[in-house]
Amino acid sequence: MAFFFQLAYTLMLFLVLSTPLQAGEIQEQHFSSHLRFEQLTTDDGLSYPNVYHIFQDSRGFMWFSTKYGLNRYDGMAFTLYTHEPDNPNSLSHNTVTMMVKDKQGFLWIGTYGGGLNSLDLSVSTDAPEAQHYFHQEDNANSLSHSRIRSIYRDNISVVLEHRVQDLAGFGNLPGLSHN
Repeated sequence: MAFFFQLAYTLMLFLVLSTPLQAGEIQEQHFSSHLRFEQLTTDDGLSYPNVYHIFQDSRGFMWFSTKYGLNRYDGMAFTLYTHEPDNPNSLSHNTVTMMVKDKQGFLWIGTYGGGLNSLDLSVSTDAPEAQHYFHQEDNANSLSHSRIRSIYRDNISVVLEHRVQDLAGFGNLPGLSHN
């Protein structure tokens, strides 16, 4: 009788342990037949082979931050946004470290040396005008540093080097200096 219970217990244990594996295999087969991955490289128009951050906006555009600018991919081609010294609406720096989108449609862009930029994506992604926020030595209302390593979205907290600086009011930063 003990042998029968041991055999029944082993059989139940086998069935319980093998069922999730079978379901997982079925799920994996289902999803793998529907997923398609493409590798995008500099041959496709990406400005730099190393990407720091990737973001997809509500229109489906993919945004890639790199050492040589902000890249927007529409599924066919890249559009590159960089710092243009003669264009005050361009990015403030080419090394784009991080991006985050707020509820009002602004894409906040951290740079390594040019501070913080904001683009209003609700207006246009073809030629967005960047607002710049950066450190000014003699201005207490400016950023504490112009090297942005990370941007976190709560009420936009910006990690500047090793300090956290809270920026209230997405899209409208009262009291914060910009150019």
